[in-house]
Amino acid sequence: MNWRAYDISLPLDAHPQWPGDCAYVRQGRMSLSANDTANVSDLHMSAHSGTHVEAPAHMIAGGAAIDSYGMERFILPCTVVDVGDVACIEAASLDQVPAAPGEAILFKTRNSTRGLIRQREFQTDFTYIGASAGQWCIDHRVGLVGVDYLSVDSCQAPGCPVHVMLLAADILILEAVDLSAVSAGRYTLSCLPLKLVGGEASPVRAVLTPPVG
Repeated sequence: MNWRAYDISLPLDAHPQWPGDCAYVRQGRMSLSANDTANVSDLHMSAHSGTHVEAPAHMIAGGAAIDSYGMERFILPCTVVDVGDVACIEAASLDQVPAAPGEAILFKTRNSTRGLIRQREFQTDFTYIGASAGQWCIDHRVGLVGVDYLSVDSCQAPGCPVHVMLLAADILILEAVDLSAVSAGRYTLSCLPLKLVGGEASPVRAVLTPPVG
């Protein structure tokens, strides 16, 4: 095999946590070391733990839940865009970005170069998506938008306006991807969620592989 797969997912127990979200905990219920018949663990976490994908039900009343989407919405052509050292991603920086309808866009920002996603302490000064870039994604009929920190919105933005505008347009949101080892370019993205019936979000194992064709 002469191609590389990039695992852009975070370990569930080693990442910053959005203020107010429940922490990930894996608790052993049975143990071979205690002469039980097997190792068995219980998990306690948010649907937004680690690298996760969000569906319209997260912010839109009556919006589609994560289990209502076919797998093709989570395995799709993808462009990683390096927007450089900016505090807010705006449409003006996306003029030359190729974006076919239904494809994914992952924004690599200074969050990656600063290593924010690998720091346990939550940082408030992360780069986020501005309204004009959100509208650009809608105008180009992007299928999924991903960012390299915990939110597409600024943590100071009341009402999470970029979440709302993207999800209302049926654009899925992938948050907390680790793009530190990934160069800008074309890939295939796979980020399959758990089949959480009625869920607004789900943790994923997100992977970038070479583009098909």
